[in-house]
Amino acid sequence: MIRIPGWQLLAVALLGLIALAPHASASRFQVLHAFKGGRDGKFPEAGLVRDEQTGNLFGTTFGELQENLGKHCPKSCGSNGSVFVISPAGAKAPSLPYSSLYQFKGGEDGAFPAAEMAVAGTELFGTTEYGGGTLCGGLGCGTVFQAAEAGNTPDQILFDFCTQANCSDGAFPRGGLISDGVNFYGTTLLGGAGNGFLCGSNLGGCGIVYSFATGATQPVILYNFCTKANCTDGAVPIGGLTSDSSGNLYGVTQFGGDHSAGTIYELTKDGDSWTERVLYSFCPDAGCPDGSVPEAGLLLDSTSGSFYGTTTFGGSGNNCPEGYPGCGVVFQLKPDGQGGFVEAVLHSFCSQDQSCDDGAFPQAPLEIDENGILYGTTLRGGGGSCVKETPGCGVLFSLSLGKGAWAEKILHAFGLIDHTDGAEPEGALLLDGGYIYGVTRIKGFRSGQNGTRFGTLYRYQYAHAPSRAQH
Repeated sequence: MIRIPGWQLLAVALLGLIALAPHASASRFQVLHAFKGGRDGKFPEAGLVRDEQTGNLFGTTFGELQENLGKHCPKSCGSNGSVFVISPAGAKAPSLPYSSLYQFKGGEDGAFPAAEMAVAGTELFGTTEYGGGTLCGGLGCGTVFQAAEAGNTPDQILFDFCTQANCSDGAFPRGGLISDGVNFYGTTLLGGAGNGFLCGSNLGGCGIVYSFATGATQPVILYNFCTKANCTDGAVPIGGLTSDSSGNLYGVTQFGGDHSAGTIYELTKDGDSWTERVLYSFCPDAGCPDGSVPEAGLLLDSTSGSFYGTTTFGGSGNNCPEGYPGCGVVFQLKPDGQGGFVEAVLHSFCSQDQSCDDGAFPQAPLEIDENGILYGTTLRGGGGSCVKETPGCGVLFSLSLGKGAWAEKILHAFGLIDHTDGAEPEGALLLDGGYIYGVTRIKGFRSGQNGTRFGTLYRYQYAHAPSRAQH
């Protein structure tokens, strides 16, 4: 689908082929649910969202995308994904009430939800990366759905992607939805009116930013990527969006930019039109010490105007396995006072030893607590035994600022005790009631047929320091 040249193709291909595992740790860490497959769901990739009125937490499982992509999901897929809810109020782990609300059927119903949902009233709004109409062939190019929090009723497909010629309305929505109370906003990996050749796409352009209101039957295209020469405006917007108090939108593209290693972009509204500005292009220097290939959405510090994020590759970590262009970074993008921005690397992963105990390959967005401490996960590293190609099964980490420098702390390393805690933590973290909630996309307690394990839902009780202003 996407043809990527050089080391980027090698790195992305290798990382996508890895199969991983987790572990159980100290008393602060608790496995809330181990996915069993079937109606229970399997392989969660997206983080949780909270209903502020009820306190319930909602999430999705991706399902199992098998090799035969020429047929619709009911025949070729082990499962097509699900929507679930947990109720933390008044309950203690590991007995938090868990319910599976809806199972996607594939085809027109949508298949494989991979991103965080949005809550509006008693309704959930989300995307499936595949399913829907098949104008683009295969399993379909994705949907936007609406589902009732109460569950047990079919979801409502608001619209399909790639219903227009050459997928000019977008294809494959992998980033999560956000809402301003009136409209929802999201991205697609491909499609649009840009130059698809430059990102290796035969489905129109290199992605879009779109919006829609409740009840919409088509997305409104806010921006088409790769509409500038050599995709200097970015290509493949894989991460979710964030917004500021003025309604401006911010995100990352996996590729494109001045150096073809990804961008951080801003979309501002002027009347009925939106203007894109690239705030930063990654990898201006050899070796990409500033990071490359960002895949996660941004965290905005509204007090300082800074952004925090991660890149999957790049950085100055000198213990990254051979063949990988760095094991990723945590970065800050700070206003320079003259209308521009300056990027600073807060941590380069795989910088400690060849086991990458400090983590490797971050692919999820960061969170921040009331004390200004950052939290995140990495797909690899941490010392667990998962696969031979790369070390570790992933970590949950924090970064805190002290004496002018940022210090990393490993809160949990996955996969150290028979992988019962899960492996490959992915998706956005959620901080709620003194806990960090997250998911691992594989492993966990032995359940299902033949001891198969399908990921975990976990929480970690983080320590409170003296309070300061919330970001």
